[in-house]
Amino acid sequence: MFKTLKADIDAVMERDPAARSRAEVFFLYSGFKAVRSHRKANWCLRHNLKFLARWISQRSRHKTGIEIHPGATIGKGLFIDHGMGVVIGETTIIGDNCTIYQNVTLGGTGKETGKRHPTLGNNVLVGSGAKVLGPFKVGDNARIAAGAVVLSEVPPNATAVGVPARVVKVNGVRSETLDQIHVSDPVALALCNLEHKIFELQKQLDELKKENVKSEEEQMILYNSLGQTKQEFVPHTPGKVNMYTCGPTVYHYAHIGNLRTYIMEDVLEKYLRFSGYDVNRVMNITDVGHLSSDADTGEDKMLSGAKREHKTVMEIAKFYTDAFFADCEKLNIKRPDVVEPATNCIDDFINMISVLLEKGYAYIAGGNVYFDTSKLDNYYVFGNMNEDDLVVGVRDSVEEDENKRNKADFVLWFTKSKFDSQELKWDSPWGVGYPGWHIECSCISYKHCGEYLDIHCGGIDNAFPHHTNEIAQSEAFLGHKWCPYWFHVLHLNDARGKMSKSKGGFLTVSLLEEKGYNPLVYRMFCLQSHYRKPLTFSYDNLDNTATAYNKLVKRISALSRDGEPDMAKAEELTKGFSEALDNDLNTSLALTCVYDVLKADADDATKLYVIGEFDRVLSLDLTKVPESNKADADDDFAKEVEELIAQRTKARAEKDWATADAIRDKLKEMKVVVKDTKDGIEWHVEG
Repeated sequence: MFKTLKADIDAVMERDPAARSRAEVFFLYSGFKAVRSHRKANWCLRHNLKFLARWISQRSRHKTGIEIHPGATIGKGLFIDHGMGVVIGETTIIGDNCTIYQNVTLGGTGKETGKRHPTLGNNVLVGSGAKVLGPFKVGDNARIAAGAVVLSEVPPNATAVGVPARVVKVNGVRSETLDQIHVSDPVALALCNLEHKIFELQKQLDELKKENVKSEEEQMILYNSLGQTKQEFVPHTPGKVNMYTCGPTVYHYAHIGNLRTYIMEDVLEKYLRFSGYDVNRVMNITDVGHLSSDADTGEDKMLSGAKREHKTVMEIAKFYTDAFFADCEKLNIKRPDVVEPATNCIDDFINMISVLLEKGYAYIAGGNVYFDTSKLDNYYVFGNMNEDDLVVGVRDSVEEDENKRNKADFVLWFTKSKFDSQELKWDSPWGVGYPGWHIECSCISYKHCGEYLDIHCGGIDNAFPHHTNEIAQSEAFLGHKWCPYWFHVLHLNDARGKMSKSKGGFLTVSLLEEKGYNPLVYRMFCLQSHYRKPLTFSYDNLDNTATAYNKLVKRISALSRDGEPDMAKAEELTKGFSEALDNDLNTSLALTCVYDVLKADADDATKLYVIGEFDRVLSLDLTKVPESNKADADDDFAKEVEELIAQRTKARAEKDWATADAIRDKLKEMKVVVKDTKDGIEWHVEG
């Protein structure tokens, strides 16, 4: 014990230039007194004198301002300098010769049992005001900068800086003397490394411009909801796109209005891939936390679905998640690269909320954790929204949450509101509860796309408040701009207005199938309209689309499968398609390009190849039509030709030369050769 006491005094003498004598350290240094008292308290705890251990600990905290739980394990030579406000948790382990400054917290992030506090290796330095939170290790000779919030492991011989802390490797080990002036500056080193990376990335960008990625003249133009203007789409990393899609709340079937959004997002993703981009598309599945009101009130939609069907929430979630992706498969909607249910990410939510609280962007009221929108320079980022126009809860005629400091504030974590009836709940630093809806998309995007998202997609009804809140909490957490492009699809309307589940009697893909419609007919119905225009659904409109779709696939099925495509001609025919989709994803004009190819002066092999390329994006199965349909297509074509010849004959008899010439030109476009013979008019298709 006396060896340890001597080592503790030697540590202070070695590392504090103001220390004049060992007697001064022994009698006057609060950090030394706190460590000495802890060793007594720890001995008592280990010998089952628990009350005495806590009494010694609390008495020491009152005298020194330093709180060390008796259960903490502390090695020799710990120096707590100016230690007021230091907190060291129960399962903390501190190695030999460590240094801790004032207002440091070595704490946990929840109410788990077992190891829940950090482990510091040997020779670790923790700067003033730093927070090290969680059951991970800080390696030997590591340094935690002042004010840093460390939430994950720090390797040996490294420095952690910032909120949340990032690690910068430092060569060598801890110096023999504690020199906080001439220590290597990790920020300067990081900036130097960044400068080098920028130089290398610029070289890569120059090379990419020479190769596959679109040039400035060919750059895709998209309407950006964030700025309400059409803008060139330029991703953060050349050639790579991080794309996030707001997924379904899986408490019921997706109706065809919901699926219009996913169809258009699917087209966007596939066209980006068609254009040569490497796309990482991420989608969440909301299986907890989405309340019936945008005002953070009402019942959780998942709980409502469970009550409706007398099942558990997770049974409901699995059933309707499977149903959603079954509908997507019928509509040729590609499954995203990453699909993440909210319930998989509770720890991620807690970590992000903890950082927002630490940075002052969140507060606790009524047991819940709220985001403080007053901390932002601009909260209403989409369009001309303003505080007077957007009354909280107006959509559902509910009362405003009295716990909120500002009416636009929103819940990050519930512990009280709707607590009793909530089936899914988890431990958190703020009590047992569950996450709010908005936090999940920010966390899942950050988890799988990193700090910079290129484009965020969703229905227009999510722009406020969901996407507005995502931007607020993400940029507050990250400390920089997050997502520059926002892609919103407008509503599908029927006779009653916007299609929604709340109105009941909504249409699903399965219901359309029961009525005899091919799901791809609905996909084509959506592609015939621009995504930024409301689309009105009626069975008459769908019937017209079905007729057009069937005729189109019959014409394509009649094309010969023989021969090889003319690639030079194919490239020429593809230009119009790319131009249409580069112009704010004009799918209607892109569909027209399919008909243009069918009429083009090209052989069948080239036409089939080009239409197949288009269908990588359109996904209408245009070239997968069975050969059995070819005869029907031939019959329809022959009937059309015979009708045109009859009209031309009549026009010539009536000396209506203008009409006769127009029909002649039409037949020529169809590559039909007409010949008058003694047996009457004969015709054949050229080539």
